[in-house]
Amino acid sequence: MKSITYNFDYSKQKEFKFSLFSDLHGDAKHCQKDKLVNNLQWAYDNTDGIFIGGDSYSCLMPKDHKRFTLAHAIATVDNYGDYIINYVYGDILKAFAKKIKYIGMGNHESTFLNHSGVNPVDRLCEKIKQDGGNVVMGDYQNLIRLEFSHGDNGSSRHYDIWASHGMGAGAKRSRGALEWDLVYSRYDARLYWMGHNHMGQVDNTGSYTRMNQAGQIITISKKGIRTPAWEEDVSIRDLNASYDIKYGEERQGLPPAPAAFGVVELSFSGHEKAIKDTVYLKDI
Repeated sequence: MKSITYNFDYSKQKEFKFSLFSDLHGDAKHCQKDKLVNNLQWAYDNTDGIFIGGDSYSCLMPKDHKRFTLAHAIATVDNYGDYIINYVYGDILKAFAKKIKYIGMGNHESTFLNHSGVNPVDRLCEKIKQDGGNVVMGDYQNLIRLEFSHGDNGSSRHYDIWASHGMGAGAKRSRGALEWDLVYSRYDARLYWMGHNHMGQVDNTGSYTRMNQAGQIITISKKGIRTPAWEEDVSIRDLNASYDIKYGEERQGLPPAPAAFGVVELSFSGHEKAIKDTVYLKDI
């Protein structure tokens, strides 16, 4: 688990927005690239930072006998690993490099790293920095702190996000309230963010209660968001058409949610220490 902190000044700006993307699968044949780019453009124009939570790539290599099919390949080249790393950056993310603050590891990148010794997320972050971005590479699981300081009076507030690529893709129980309860009880954060199983969900039911410095009992909400994938749900089972079995479809059991990204709106009002947060899924 990695700890990551970002600093902002709220002395003049009182409203902040951040966008949460995951499971881009930008090198997948059925990635909805145009739709993804349009949504990234909205996030670039309207939010204070873009966060990407794992599986930016599918990284299905020709020698991956478990998952690769020729129908899934986007190019017929020997240096396929280099090709997909450059493709996802050049064709999808490059235009938004200066707003991308974080890219986490997913299971697809972890598998590629284990078999090739090359970390595609590290390569991607390097390209973003070369183009003037200030991205941080995350782990599979991270605690992200958004630290807000008031330049005039020295006060500060923070908003913590537990960001994990996700778990339990094949386990039906892991997609509902039970998993949120388990996660909420293990980590201290305001927002819990997962992807991985290509489902979309926002949970506003969590909370924890504590005593503040004045001896008052206060209850603070805990929220969860699961961001869907950008890979189109395509099944070809016609004997007269080419056969293309998608690994995610084969393993995950349920149809994926429509493509969308998360938006986190943070508001500072008056002298209250609490930060008002609004979390939702969006697709333009």
